Amino acid sequence: MDWGNFMNFTYNSYENLIDKLVENLYHFTDYDHYLDYEKSCILRHDIDFDLNKALVLAEIEEKLNNKYKDHKIYATYFILLSSDFYNIFSKENIQKIKEIQKLGGQIGLHFDEKKYIDHTESPDVELIKEKVLQEKNILSNIIEDEIMVVSMHRPSKWFLNSNIKFNDIINVYSTDFFNRFKYISDSRRYWKENIQDVIQAQCFDRLHILTHPFWYNNEEISLRESIYNFLFNSKYKYWDIMNENITKLSDIIEKDCL
Repeated sequence: MDWGNFMNFTYNSYENLIDKLVENLYHFTDYDHYLDYEKSCILRHDIDFDLNKALVLAEIEEKLNNKYKDHKIYATYFILLSSDFYNIFSKENIQKIKEIQKLGGQIGLHFDEKKYIDHTESPDVELIKEKVLQEKNILSNIIEDEIMVVSMHRPSKWFLNSNIKFNDIINVYSTDFFNRFKYISDSRRYWKENIQDVIQAQCFDRLHILTHPFWYNNEEISLRESIYNFLFNSKYKYWDIMNENITKLSDIIEKDCL
């Protein structure tokens, strides 16, 4: 792929991103061990909408582990308990998360502060700390593994400026990771900087790269197409769910009729 001045949102491009990081001598790490390497990169995936696409990225990372014997390729996958798009308590989704773990991905908590506080008032920091701990414990119990890190879902300016320290869990938006690393994100399917240039510049010993698996596909498509395809295909997903709960659903409405 010709990187040019941008990165395509394809699975092949994601593989090329990993290749570029390895070629430029970055070691993949978590939020505990980044000081173990002269040049370290934290890969982070926020799962806002689709666990299936997150699983694809985990499979790519596992595949590349066989390519790079001297590098362990992995990322931290942040799960949103309050998502309206996937049910964290369902058997199917628990299996997907555990499969991500088996492939080498670490699991973190994706936390939506807006669920608990109204920013028209003075934010209650202690309430946020309490709720983060509650959700951490819930997710730890679900996946039967300890959750060690939390990222905010669409964090407010208030939160980004607060540098909150939580008990027993690392805040990935703390000063250590948000300001002392070179932080770069593909939010809204848009890299604000040329990520290839950032990697190849040799100016940064610490990279913190955030991707959203939702945006990646086999072929390059537009922002609108990404969202449209997800919404269009969701009707089939809900038909399958209803079919598990309504006897002879196809006698009432066939899937092909949607």
